[in-house]
Formats: sequence, structure tokens, C-alpha cells
Amino acid sequence: LFSDEWWSKGWSGSDVLKDMHDRKVLGPKGGISRFRVIDQAFHQEFSDACMITPLWIARAVGLTGPRNPLDTARDIHLETLDFLTALRRL
Repeated sequence: LFSDEWWSKGWSGSDVLKDMHDRKVLGPKGGISRFRVIDQAFHQEFSDACMITPLWIARAVGLTGPRNPLDTARDIHLETLDFLTALRRL
């Protein structure tokens, strides 16, 4: 799970993981591993700091982008929940 910020900058090997996902070699064969980028999300939005900082301040100092960090947190929550639910089915 990557922020759009890191994906667009090619940080943290995101391009390699995307390629592995596309070739179906990410994680164990037949496993539940997958690759996803959260559109318009900044890396810092993976922390709760963006949720408690007033939005006008967070945007002014570059802590968050055009997307509401609460929406990013919801997407992270749902992706994590989907992964853990799938894991429990194994």
C-alpha cells in the first residue's frame, strides 16, 4: 500500500513491487498479497498526525495534499481490514 506521493516519485521500490504484483509473483503463490496506490495521498497521511492537525495548517506546510487525510485513513483502514479478513480465511 503506497501513497500517490511515493509512487509518483518511485520511492521505496514501489515500481518493483508493482511489477511483481502484475506478474503475480508478489508474495506466496496463490497468496493474498497485492499492490495498491492511494490516489492523491501524501506519505505523511499514513500517520495519525494528519488527522489531528487542522487541515489548513497541514496543507500550508505540505503535510497533506488536496485529499482529506480522513479519507486516506479510511482507505488504509479498509485495505488493512480486507487483507486481515482474507488472511483469516487461509
